[in-house]
Amino acid sequence: MALNGITLDTCVAQRPGIGLLSYAPVSDLDPTKWPAAIKDSTYNQQSGAGEVQWYSLPYLVGTGAWTENQQDDPQGQYFRNELTLLLPNDSAAIRRELQAMKDYRFILKMTKGTSTWLLGTISQPLRFSSSYESGADGEDQRGHRCQFSGATLYKSPYFIPVF
Repeated sequence: MALNGITLDTCVAQRPGIGLLSYAPVSDLDPTKWPAAIKDSTYNQQSGAGEVQWYSLPYLVGTGAWTENQQDDPQGQYFRNELTLLLPNDSAAIRRELQAMKDYRFILKMTKGTSTWLLGTISQPLRFSSSYESGADGEDQRGHRCQFSGATLYKSPYFIPVF
């Protein structure tokens, strides 16, 4: 199933505190055009990503988190990465997009202020999953809790996200 990106309905999109996370499936990337620095383990995750078709994932600011935990196994160290956020809306189109996203692996682009970070690489992409939270009453946060996760061989240098 092809990806289309996610568009919020007009009422939700106008709420203050809506941010955008950009995502691109690695299956759409051309490794020959992918900058050599990004393929290198010393990439600082602040360079451009080359020619990429980015899709948008709106999220409610203040509902996201990034964790990067060092793990040890018999083959050495690696880092378990996880990014979560809340997509504050629900519709048939959103559910179709989220369903399609589970079959892909991704790189992410997050812009905060004037800084942009690239998460994941063509050789170490992130997986997607989501769940719906209806909340107990009108004060609860309702929407799809989205998660991107994966393992990398190297710590994400210079990455200090604040949602």
